[in-house]
Amino acid sequence: MIRTPLVGLAAIALFACDPSFGPEAQDNTDYFPLDGSTRVTSYRAADALMDWTLELHTTNQRVVDDVELVDLSFYDATNAETLYTVTWSSDTVHGVRIHGYSDVAAEQQVEFAEPVMLVERGVQGAPVVTETGGVTFTASAGSYDGCETFWNPDWADERCLVVTLSDADDDPETHGLITGEYRLVPSYGAAWLDLDLFDDIWWMSDFDWEE
Repeated sequence: MIRTPLVGLAAIALFACDPSFGPEAQDNTDYFPLDGSTRVTSYRAADALMDWTLELHTTNQRVVDDVELVDLSFYDATNAETLYTVTWSSDTVHGVRIHGYSDVAAEQQVEFAEPVMLVERGVQGAPVVTETGGVTFTASAGSYDGCETFWNPDWADERCLVVTLSDADDDPETHGLITGEYRLVPSYGAAWLDLDLFDDIWWMSDFDWEE
């Protein structure tokens, strides 16, 4: 297991004043908004001793086979370097999917021939299985729990959507950048992330968004 300053997988955030929590709130894809011309979301490790800030930038928005893809670049603001990128899509036709990711420092790139389904459109119940590149991924969504953050501590008492993603080999070194647990807030995205590659939980600390 790697313990690193502040690195995490993607959270997707959109400005909203008063999100509605719980299963009656909206379609699952509303937890993963990808619109907006500019989006920078900041995270800090829940461990207060870890004084690092990650800035998550949306980049390289494009349409491929009628699906809008967005790269989320993870920028270590403390050391001024880009660490990872993850390619996402989120729409009410296909749901929320991960199309690939790259480790910039290791010069490693992974592209999924069949995108990994994180959450289906609508309200997800049963686990969703994706088999791609010889790997079996299982995503589960539908439970709700609190998701305290530095930016909004009151979310600790709200019903945030809990999504888990695992792969069959259960090796955090393999796809640990995307596997783990996400706790999500409608219209904001990931309030915090507990990813398999890291020992710490990352909490949202700030965001900036423009239409």
